[in-house]
Amino acid sequence: MRLAAVEGPEEGLAQIYRLRERGTDPTPLARIARAHIARFESWLSDALETHHTEPTTSRDAIEGLIGLGPGLTPSGDDFLVGALALLDALAQRKAHAALAHAIATAPRGLTSPLSDYLLRAAASGHVGEPLCRAVSAVISGMADAAVASLREIGHSSGWDMLVGVGSALKVVAAARRAALPVDEARCTARRGGAE
Repeated sequence: MRLAAVEGPEEGLAQIYRLRERGTDPTPLARIARAHIARFESWLSDALETHHTEPTTSRDAIEGLIGLGPGLTPSGDDFLVGALALLDALAQRKAHAALAHAIATAPRGLTSPLSDYLLRAAASGHVGEPLCRAVSAVISGMADAAVASLREIGHSSGWDMLVGVGSALKVVAAARRAALPVDEARCTARRGGAE
């Protein structure tokens, strides 16, 4: 997420990771989005651990992001598309299905008609090739390749998708570490990565 903080446009969610040493204050969008992303991460953590997520919890976590931010496809929508793509790539079927269901049952009119269509298409498993390449690169630890792919997606959309990918990856990695036996978890922590 360091690259997002350094290279991401001022208008999008990448500003959440803006480096403090640059002396910049977070944008109003970043301040608002932090709480919504924290809610989403908590919801996703629960979705990974349980077989059922409460509809009210899903609605609060997901609908707070839909339509959030600027652009033809608002930043929050792009964030959710990135999260969906990551969950699909990591075969997190239960969590992907829960997120897709929350998006599909969200009321219409929370975002632009175009973005609503693209968000619902992503919930059905249809995302573009640049995002698929970026997710594959992130999973493989190839940050430069991920950024190159994301630069092909709009002005801030690719960066906002990267924030969604990174957020979902952080939650999935934490859930996987928590599920490891104690000895294996220590070994993984020493190597510096998740299985």
